[in-house]
Amino acid sequence: MIKQAKWLRRHWKDLAAFSMYGIITVVMTWPLAGQLSSHLPGPGDDLLVHYWNGWWIKQVLMHGGDLYYTDLIFYPQGVSLLYHNISWANIALWLPLESPVGGIAAFNLVYMLNLTLCGVGMYVLARYLTCSTGAAFIAGLIYAFWPYRIYEIDHPNLIVTQWLPLFLLYLIRVVREERKIRHAVIAAIFLILTGYARWQLLVFAAIVAGLYVLYSLRFERRHWNSRVVMALAVVAVISAVVMAPPMYLMIREQLTREHPEDLFVESPVPKQTDLLAYVVPPHNHLLGGLFGGLEYADAFERAWYSNAYLGCIVVLLVIVGVRRARRTAWFWAGLALVSWLLALGPALRFNKHVYPGVTLPYALVEDFLPIRIMREPRRFNILLALPTAAMAGYGVLALRDRVHRLNLRRALSVVLFVLLALLTCLDYLQVPVRTFSTEVSPFYRSLAAEPGRFALLNLPTGRSRSPYYMLCQTIHGKPIVEGSVARPPREAYEFVDNNPFLAYLHENRVTNPALPDVSRQLDILAGAGIRYVILHRRYAFPWEIADWRTYLAYRPVYEDRFITVYRTDPQAGQDFSLSQELYGGLGLVQVISSTNFIRPASLMEVAVVWGTTEPQREDWAAELALVDEAGQCRQAITFPLVPGWPTGEWPANALAHGRYAFMVDPRLPGGLYALTLTLIRPDTGKQVGESAIINDSLEMPAQPRVFTRPPMQVKADVLFGDVLRLLGYDLEVEADALRITLHWQALRRMDVAYKTFVHLLDPASGELVAQVDVMPRNWTYPTSWWEVGEVVSDRIELSLLEVPPGMYRLAVGLYDPASMERLPAQAVDGQWLSDNQVVLEETVHHPPDAESEVK
Repeated sequence: MIKQAKWLRRHWKDLAAFSMYGIITVVMTWPLAGQLSSHLPGPGDDLLVHYWNGWWIKQVLMHGGDLYYTDLIFYPQGVSLLYHNISWANIALWLPLESPVGGIAAFNLVYMLNLTLCGVGMYVLARYLTCSTGAAFIAGLIYAFWPYRIYEIDHPNLIVTQWLPLFLLYLIRVVREERKIRHAVIAAIFLILTGYARWQLLVFAAIVAGLYVLYSLRFERRHWNSRVVMALAVVAVISAVVMAPPMYLMIREQLTREHPEDLFVESPVPKQTDLLAYVVPPHNHLLGGLFGGLEYADAFERAWYSNAYLGCIVVLLVIVGVRRARRTAWFWAGLALVSWLLALGPALRFNKHVYPGVTLPYALVEDFLPIRIMREPRRFNILLALPTAAMAGYGVLALRDRVHRLNLRRALSVVLFVLLALLTCLDYLQVPVRTFSTEVSPFYRSLAAEPGRFALLNLPTGRSRSPYYMLCQTIHGKPIVEGSVARPPREAYEFVDNNPFLAYLHENRVTNPALPDVSRQLDILAGAGIRYVILHRRYAFPWEIADWRTYLAYRPVYEDRFITVYRTDPQAGQDFSLSQELYGGLGLVQVISSTNFIRPASLMEVAVVWGTTEPQREDWAAELALVDEAGQCRQAITFPLVPGWPTGEWPANALAHGRYAFMVDPRLPGGLYALTLTLIRPDTGKQVGESAIINDSLEMPAQPRVFTRPPMQVKADVLFGDVLRLLGYDLEVEADALRITLHWQALRRMDVAYKTFVHLLDPASGELVAQVDVMPRNWTYPTSWWEVGEVVSDRIELSLLEVPPGMYRLAVGLYDPASMERLPAQAVDGQWLSDNQVVLEETVHHPPDAESEVK
């Protein structure tokens, strides 16, 4: 009891400091403590995966299985978790808390505990270095609430660097103090904890240890002897032995895997640090408004360049601390310089702009394995916190020493420490921190109780949405088709890539119009053990939801504000019904859309959903017909019901989309029409079963047609092939343009929309001077619309603005715009005309005569 009392009297300040870190953590992460059981920190991306990691480890511990493989994600082939970022240290803290307080609350408590421990770890190191509780407390504040640490809120296994200062502390004690083996064992423990928090953090530990050894060999040589070397070897051996099992598995996998390059995931955005990131505070900072106008400060995508703000107070403390640290400053300055240069990336980035010509040291080491596996240069800002906090602690110590020279040193020291702590917290304050609601659909509770093992397809697909689906999986426990792991092997996407339906969804987020056979695509999913398709409103645009619902075309089994759920084995009578049966259990489920008006040569489009209640034995075709008021079919077009899927192969409960389009016959008489859809035998064209009326109120405007010759200036009688006759023309010439009206008569119906050409020729050389090529009536009345015997007058204008003065001749003809072949021209006497054109007898004067425009 006496020993405990002495220990408390000796360490009460340390315990008070540790408690204060916990209280300040609640403040600095607010409102997380107020949402302990309902939200998680961050935007809801990678952090959700880390929550899933703990749940997965718990499943293995409870039910058995392979820690490093699962088919609960990337179903059905599964995925290796060897390279996945599993923070074993965090999970070890989470597991005992999960049962009594719940998974979400336990995760948040561990998150806040880690921030608190970061402060404690730095405090212990700084207390050893400065022998000052106040200086150590400020150093711990800086280290724990370092702005970049809060920025990486979504990566809880990256910010757990509380063991790094303690590893460095005992590394220093190995060199400087007696009982070296004891210190070496403790140093190894903290190095092991660092590795099991996240393997990439060992890169930070290696940099810290390497720089310290170099510094110590230069400035602390008197401490070095064989015992130091042996103690360092003990650190290396113990650490290697304890971390060997997972390391061995990873190395073996890397040496034997088919695509070892998959270990290195290159970021699509160069996530390096902008120089301004160190001086421009976060968006919600009190001083944030001072930097308005800077491209970097105003950029929406500023997060890509990292929130690496150093802090005004901290920079001042570091400047003061450099002198106070004396020779030790060389180590801290060297560590800060290395961290900073690595965080800047391969080329200078300033105010959002990269300057490739300014190459930085990172470019020399970026292909070095330990550096490359860090993926993002900006992550070295986490390491920068260590030397910055240490130097700031020396700065606090220097200020305290100056205060001690005054008479009221104790009171002023307390005021100084409190003031610096408050200013540091205020400078680093980023509340409210972003949190993510973990509320999900209650459907997942009932899904968890549904017997059997089956999988889910979540839409939209993709890496960025999968963490949320994995969060939902911690409730329902069923496999899901996709997932999110660090450095996924390409084999993980084999099922998706080899399925055309899923591959298109994955790439485009909408369904593939080339796969109208809905039930056949769903059968493939059901055959793979996928029972439900779940549409998530949180991550989908409204038009994507509309596309998926239109494609599936049957009733969901569940729907709320979060999700819409469909079975992959829809049943007629339960999930859908036929709105009209046409023949033998085959009919329409719904008419999705159809054109609601018709015009000459307009496009009529129809989209329907076919369904069956019985298996089909024969192949049918679909006939769309326009039927007039008298019941006479005026136009009929035949289509396969679903290209590539004959109806003879359709089972019961089949669902498929039929999409049809045709051009309305421009020669249809005016009046009211009905659009009907009928099943026919493709070989005979004979109707089977009933007809479905798609639209019964399509009105065709009457097309005015002329069948008599109009008056004309010049009569002609020239045949163009066996389809058109030129009856004559009217010609007028003005200063700026020539206008000719051609009078045509159709000899029969035409399938080709011919073009008319009018050429202005030099009579001496026959060279073309000007021309115009048009379809009749300024492109509004093509020849393919004309009836037999119809007379059409077509006025054509030829500009003369670029034509030099002179006398010219005019030539007229017709040609097929597809083949560019002219229609053969034949005079009334049967003589074939040269160049298949009519050269008018009149000479065109430009500019026209004062007396006459045409001679």
